[in-house]
Amino acid sequence: MVAWSLQEVLSATAGQGTSLSLSHEHLFDCVSTDSRQLSSGSLFVPLVGAQHDGHDHVVAALAQGAASALWSRPGEAPPGVIRVADTLQALQDLGAYHLHQRVKARVVAITGSTGKTTTKDLTACLLGTTFRVQKTPGNYNNDVGVPLTLLQLEMDTQVAVMEIGMRGLEQIRRLALLLKPEMGLITNIGVSHIELLGSREKIAQAKGELIEALDERAVAVLPADSDFFGYLSGLHSGSVASFSGDPVSSARVKPHKRVQRGLEGWQLEFEPGQLWDFPLPGEHHVEDLAAAWAVARHFGVKPEDAGEALRTVRLSHLRMERQLLSNGLCLLNDAYNAAPDSMRSALKVLDYAPGRKLAVLGDMLELGAYEQRAHEELGQWVAEMGVDLLLAVGPRSQIMARSAKESGLAPVLWAADTDSAAALLKPQLSPGDTLLLKASRGVGLDRLVPELEKWQDDA
Repeated sequence: MVAWSLQEVLSATAGQGTSLSLSHEHLFDCVSTDSRQLSSGSLFVPLVGAQHDGHDHVVAALAQGAASALWSRPGEAPPGVIRVADTLQALQDLGAYHLHQRVKARVVAITGSTGKTTTKDLTACLLGTTFRVQKTPGNYNNDVGVPLTLLQLEMDTQVAVMEIGMRGLEQIRRLALLLKPEMGLITNIGVSHIELLGSREKIAQAKGELIEALDERAVAVLPADSDFFGYLSGLHSGSVASFSGDPVSSARVKPHKRVQRGLEGWQLEFEPGQLWDFPLPGEHHVEDLAAAWAVARHFGVKPEDAGEALRTVRLSHLRMERQLLSNGLCLLNDAYNAAPDSMRSALKVLDYAPGRKLAVLGDMLELGAYEQRAHEELGQWVAEMGVDLLLAVGPRSQIMARSAKESGLAPVLWAADTDSAAALLKPQLSPGDTLLLKASRGVGLDRLVPELEKWQDDA
């Protein structure tokens, strides 16, 4: 992390020192929100959460060697801190200052119901052929994660590819105004977080905050085939770049040709005469690539460079990771998260597999009133796809299991949780099977992987 002078901290946060003995030229070697991982000379930012208040650790942090800390709690402040109006806002202001005043990187901001992380990874991959790029690590896509990501930008970063998540209205707007992106991309409007907002229309409104926050000189990158395309494009007075993974779409950016290669991915032609070998299976990944190419083309990336980069592209952890165990079991580990749309996309990928197809699917969370219907429909989809075994995991997934049985699928198993699922699954496995793992993050289906590796060793 690049060092900060006290003057920069005060300028960025409108802070006021309380009994500070430091000069304005004093350098903080890093900014940290974790009092357990402070280095000597760091600036500690105490955040206030539902259960914990970082202000309780400020005195200890200073005693451990922190050069100073921010402080927004009312009343008397300990000596040696910098008083600010709100520590979270100050953290965001520090991130924005570093981005716009010091690094001066161009920004691509990405949100959507599903596919955000994959699109972020693909965008960074393509832009990385031409620019020095940094991207949001992991799921650092919220009010805290975004400024922490910005604070990690190296001074030579040319493009920051930022993922923006959402827990309610106005959050995306705040982060978009912080980032001031050159391009704002929405992957799709689905039903993720419908429990929070109540309808797809409200979800579109929340995601649309990114587009509303764009400067008129910025470009909105939008899914051409979405039923909310007209609404979203109407939120922006500037240029709109539409994308689609469907060759017959009216989108500006789409594959003119695509050849499906099963689990090996695709051969695609987005630009005349340029054939790309794209190793990610599933039509949803072609859609994500179309969105990423809309960005990369705006930035002037050459199609031949993009094609070369895509040969070895890697997604973030637990996003359709394909692992072939030594005994021949093929594992499709897509266990990071799940929503109805992404579940159906993953099942289509499983359908490409040769041999027996096994699906271990867990609860989909945050669906609110749509929960029962979503799990019923998922059970029907599993039956329609003709998988050879369904193991449903979690209390909500009883609905899925019952629906799959009623739709004619057999065998169907159910486990109350991931820990008990392993014992049910192991006797069902055979060499040559392809096994899909997918559920909402809270189910923790990735914990099955070590058990599958033990089965590999014992087989």
